[in-house]
Amino acid sequence: PNANGIVSVASRAPMWGDNVAVGAGGGVALITQSGNLGVVALASRRGIAWHTVVSVGNSAVVDAADTLGHLAGVDGVRSVALYLEGDGDGAKWADAFAHCAERDIRIAVLKAGRSAAGAAAGGAHTAAVAGDHRIFAALVAEAGGAWCHDPHELLETVKLMATPRPTRRSWRSPPTGS
Repeated sequence: PNANGIVSVASRAPMWGDNVAVGAGGGVALITQSGNLGVVALASRRGIAWHTVVSVGNSAVVDAADTLGHLAGVDGVRSVALYLEGDGDGAKWADAFAHCAERDIRIAVLKAGRSAAGAAAGGAHTAAVAGDHRIFAALVAEAGGAWCHDPHELLETVKLMATPRPTRRSWRSPPTGS
């Protein structure tokens, strides 16, 4: 309920409430409790190579932690952006983050509701209750996730995280040439 849907670029399956042009695809996933952020992300011209975009809405049946745990096991996902309005189940988050760490899937998080005004806005939007931010922040930090402060930073960070990491040798190799 209250979700735009799922776009699986890798499967060429745009099951979304709006018209979506599915591009070539890549390794970036987005899980969002804001359908609007999903629409903006899919329509952006930032050069993000999407793998999957999931709008979980108010998470009445499947929540963001469930979705992250699933995407951590899907071939081709290299990084995941999370736009969250509520924390959810800490044990499920810990399991999902651990699964990402095992697969070297990098995580960027934008969490609404960190201030009193943000908590009120998040609660009014999806009926999510903002939990103790310090506890959730500790889970994200333990997983090596990056905190973002606005949607622009979230999308740029997750795009960067999807690029292959240079090997130690490749950074120290002297330039070749004449």
